[in-house]
Amino acid sequence: MIVKRIPARPAGRNATTERARHARNLVDYLRQPEKQSEEKDYQVAYMLREKLGGTKGERLFHIGGRNFVSTAIEGQRAEMIAVAQAATRSPNPIDHWLLSWREGELPTRAEIDEAVGMFLDHLGVSDQPCIYACHGDTDNRHVHIALNRYDPLARRMIEINDGFTLEAAHQAVALIVDRFGWQAEADARYQVVDGRLVMSAGAAARVDTDRKPMSQKAAAFETRTGYRSAHRIAQEEAVPLIRAARSWDALHRSLAEVGISYDTIGTNGVIL
Repeated sequence: MIVKRIPARPAGRNATTERARHARNLVDYLRQPEKQSEEKDYQVAYMLREKLGGTKGERLFHIGGRNFVSTAIEGQRAEMIAVAQAATRSPNPIDHWLLSWREGELPTRAEIDEAVGMFLDHLGVSDQPCIYACHGDTDNRHVHIALNRYDPLARRMIEINDGFTLEAAHQAVALIVDRFGWQAEADARYQVVDGRLVMSAGAAARVDTDRKPMSQKAAAFETRTGYRSAHRIAQEEAVPLIRAARSWDALHRSLAEVGISYDTIGTNGVIL
């Protein structure tokens, strides 16, 4: 099983409009993956770029919602939009997560419900509005999770794991894999050993050599806006590509595929 946090489509200038647009379009894609839309084009392109498999012919296998007044998906969709609209200080209060199983692993609807619950519990957002949908009924079954991080009672965005959101997500996946006996990804960041959650040796080495703590400014930006900071984008997307590149041409091509450029500034500086 792998986990990805999918960035939202580029936002426009009107924050009020964007909150409603993102909530509506994302939920509609989860509900009707076969329907053509700009959101579907964006999601398909992302999954192909991340080598998560094609989406041709996929259909809705299972859908669920948590922490809504309404029990019908149409009502839950309306509530999701309404709560998003209440987050007046954030242009995008909804996180989009993807959990994907290995080829041949076919979780049941009950297992999907439990896995989503475990994921949200570990991230500390089990009380937040959430709509999730499992797409595909053959190879590489995957579940999309639309999580609204705005707490209307506290009138603030919920911060996950002090800004180290992906760390919590990888830990959650390790717990889920251990619970159901599914396959972990080859370079899984965490694993469960003798009932305890531990970081893998390879991941610990990468942390020691590469990763710097998330800056307070970057963490505050992510909590306020719901978007990834430049710091996180550089760590999660640019660093692995830079390390894997074997030539300048290959580096520029791989960075361009994820919308990043590496340019010289002046005589002895660069900008990512």
